[in-house]
Order: sequence, then C-alpha cells, then structure tokens
Amino acid sequence: MNRQRIFKATVLFIFPALLTASAPRLSAAEAKYGPILQFDSEHLDLGRIKQGQTPHGHFTLRNIGDQTLEIREIKPSCGCTAIMAESKSIPPGQESKLQVSVDTTGKEAEIEKTILVVSNDSMRPRVTLTVSLLVEPGEHPDFDIGESLFSPRCASCHVDSGKGLKGRALFQAICYQCHGENGEGKSAAALNGREYLQQHDDQYLFNWIARGKRGTAMAGYGEEYGGFLSKEQIDSLIKFLRQPPLPGQDK
Repeated sequence: MNRQRIFKATVLFIFPALLTASAPRLSAAEAKYGPILQFDSEHLDLGRIKQGQTPHGHFTLRNIGDQTLEIREIKPSCGCTAIMAESKSIPPGQESKLQVSVDTTGKEAEIEKTILVVSNDSMRPRVTLTVSLLVEPGEHPDFDIGESLFSPRCASCHVDSGKGLKGRALFQAICYQCHGENGEGKSAAALNGREYLQQHDDQYLFNWIARGKRGTAMAGYGEEYGGFLSKEQIDSLIKFLRQPPLPGQDK
C-alpha cells in the first residue's frame, strides 16, 4: 500500500517537470512579434571637448522584429542637443542612425544630456538614451554660461518653461535636467539628501541659485545676475528642497 502511494506521488511530481523540460524555449526575439527596437548602445560618450566646440556622434538602431518600426518622437533634454534621424521608418532587419551633436558654448565640466525615443515597439515604446562629455575651458574662459542658457536656443528649456511658477512646479520645469525630477541628482549634484541640506543653509542655497557657480554648468538665475527668477521664486525652490518627504530623499 505504501509503495503504491510513493509511486503515485513520484509520477505526479515528475510528470509536470517532464512537460516543462520538453517545451521549446524561445529567445527574446522569437517570443515577441511586431516591430522591435534595438540599439547598439544606449550611451554615447563624446569624450573631452574644448568649450565652444560642437562634438558629433551617433546611435545605431535596428529593427529586429517582423514589422516596420516607426520612430514617432525624438526629444532631447535641452535645446543645445541637436538630433537628426537618417530614417524614422525602418523595415524588419534594417538599421538607421541617430546623428547627435551638442553645442558646448558656455558650458564647462562634466555634462550629461538625455534623448527620449518613442516608437511603435509595444514592448518598449519609450527608450531614454544618454550622451556624456567633458567640456574643458576654451579660449574665452570668462564667458558667462548664462549667456548660453538664457539665449533663444536654450530659453525654451531653461527660461520659458519656468515663467510664473514656484516651488515643485518651478523645480521640475527648469532644474530637473541636471538635478533630477526631485533633486536626486543627474549630471549635477543631488540636492535633496539630508547631509547636503544640513551642511548648507538657506543663504548658501540662495546665493548658488541666484549667482550661479563659475566653472560649473550652474548659471546665475537671479534677476540681479542676468537670470529671470525673482527672490520669491528662489525662496520657493529652497522651501521645496527642504520640505519632507521627497521620493528617494534620505531623511
């Protein structure tokens, strides 16, 4: 009697395993149908560049699916990054290139830009690419970075989007490109950490925002220093950084 129970239990245990083992395993590409977007790399390092130069590079993308891939939108994080797609309609098995250039006028230190690519790949419709470079001082090291950030080319990201806003809305309109959506840091320092906020008082933060910092990508945003932010707006940014809780904030 006991032997019969053991035999039945063994059969019940082994039979599903045999079914699983005998089932064919599909690759990631075989398991998906339709257009499939694949990049050679999702990061582009443009290397060390002299201020004022315009470095160029490219991303190679392929359609490894079985239907035509359509690139619906290509959106850089700011206006100083120019992008040109060789083709936005890519047949199965074909590839294209995204040509990228960055205007380094008025920029210094390590720079990181992002590029959002939206396509009809149903499994991954939104892909964020990153571009990094190290900008060294050029022939005019006293060039005011504010002249670049607040120029017509860059104003849509660094000026227009923040007009009339305060607090969180203002931060997420003009600061997120470098400092992250909630101050967690991207190409520039994190601002929402407990240690950072304890080490720097409100006056320090105000001066940094209003006057900027020479030798970095931080321009002076205060009205008295060529920017467009009022004292009330800068105060609202500081209040936003200090109010808990923020997602990802160590408090």
